[in-house]
Amino acid sequence: MNVYFRFTSMSFQKALAYRLEYFVSLTTSFLYIFIFTSVWATVSSESPDNLGTWTGSTLISYAILTTIVKVCMSRNDQMIPNKIRNGDIIFDFLKPYSYPLAYAFDSIGGSIFQVFAKAIPLLLISLFLYGISLVEYLPNLALFILFYSLGYILYLLVGYVLGSMAFFFTDVFGFYLLYYACTTLFSGAIIPVDLFPELLKTITVYTPFPYFFYYPTSILMNRENLEGTNYLLLTYMGQIGFWLMLCRVTYTQGRKKLEILGG
Repeated sequence: MNVYFRFTSMSFQKALAYRLEYFVSLTTSFLYIFIFTSVWATVSSESPDNLGTWTGSTLISYAILTTIVKVCMSRNDQMIPNKIRNGDIIFDFLKPYSYPLAYAFDSIGGSIFQVFAKAIPLLLISLFLYGISLVEYLPNLALFILFYSLGYILYLLVGYVLGSMAFFFTDVFGFYLLYYACTTLFSGAIIPVDLFPELLKTITVYTPFPYFFYYPTSILMNRENLEGTNYLLLTYMGQIGFWLMLCRVTYTQGRKKLEILGG
């Protein structure tokens, strides 16, 4: 197990080394919060009747919290494609550890850095500038941690499947472009899913994207009742099981392809 924790430690230390990138990323994340809170403040003042059960203050809180949840989820999207492209993944396969687990622990190291170096500063700045109250969300904290953890597992599984496409295609840029577009549209990071048109909402719940950011944030804000939470938990399990199966298939078939090619 210690070998996997080394991946976590190295990922954390690597993130510490790139200080300029860190400050640029922190500034970008705050700009996201500023833009989305400004948009929702304007929309809520001009069209309050079109927001369903949302209000201006809850939408501002949602914009802040969902951005912070998004910041907390980190993974190295180039780790697998780069190693496959330059052939280094062969050496990883020969070492006495599971490469998918190494990928997961490397991503966890990046996420730990994001929590302490970005999420907490963003939260403190937002508390000061927007005056949101976290006290009302404290009773939901344990449930939020559970669904955040499940969402992060799903986030890693989808990322691993995407990266593994490099076993079968020489260029995976198109897959990532489609993924980022779908994440922007369906994850609820910009617009809460329950404000979508019914048809789009129906499509969205069958994708993995709203389970990354939208549902954990909704749980924290107590927008899911007990019955809905139980169903949501089963849905998470189904999504994780499906993507875990895809990970297994892409991993085993990718290794077979390398062996056939003489790797």
